[in-house]
Amino acid sequence: MGKKSNRTLELLYFIFILLTCAGLSTIPCLTVLSNPLSPLVYVKLSRSTGSFQRDSHLLETIVDHMLKEDCVLVTTSRRSTLDKCTLPAGIRLYVSAAHTESDILKASESLKRVSELVVAE
Repeated sequence: MGKKSNRTLELLYFIFILLTCAGLSTIPCLTVLSNPLSPLVYVKLSRSTGSFQRDSHLLETIVDHMLKEDCVLVTTSRRSTLDKCTLPAGIRLYVSAAHTESDILKASESLKRVSELVVAE
């Protein structure tokens, strides 16, 4: 029974990651960059402002609104001025086996609503 339970949890975890990517892929102003099988979901602005600092500020505003309005905690990517990383500014979401389908849907819906509101401003 232990093996079957672990396999069931792995399957549920996989489904939750796919639900997250599927939900986020419907947000017109954001693009999912990460692999659909990864527990780390990385999204960026579909249209950059042309500046890493302005993109970061816009994404931080989205993250702040998500926390204040919906109690959803996500993080923005951070880069040092010394960092040679070429990744664009983005938002990171982590999916774990402890998340429920309701948690995933709440995070996806919050990100969609807030990002569309903030980007439209």
